[in-house]
Amino acid sequence: MPGVYREKSCPECSKVHRKRGPFCSQACSNSHRDVSVITREKLSKVATEYKQTPEGIADTKKLVRDSVKRVEDNKKRDNGEYVLQEDDWYVLPFEEDKEDFRDGDEWQEVS
Repeated sequence: MPGVYREKSCPECSKVHRKRGPFCSQACSNSHRDVSVITREKLSKVATEYKQTPEGIADTKKLVRDSVKRVEDNKKRDNGEYVLQEDDWYVLPFEEDKEDFRDGDEWQEVS
């Protein structure tokens, strides 16, 4: 619903907007905040402890795998190769899953 809030000016960047609150964006609202050294140390300590848990190790490994795959895919795209997406797959049947139908005395494979 555009135009619900009155028009106002952002105190940080002076952009005119009609959003809720005084700031035009989250970036502008956070730009005037100073985080203390103690808070940074606490957040750093918690992040370091998390990264040593099994979940944190798995998250870090997944982040590295995804980053490496993204770099490889970008190189392939630069070379003009097609990079498979998640939806680009097809399940091929195994040899024993194929259906056989009898036509007279001979077996014919249906593909």
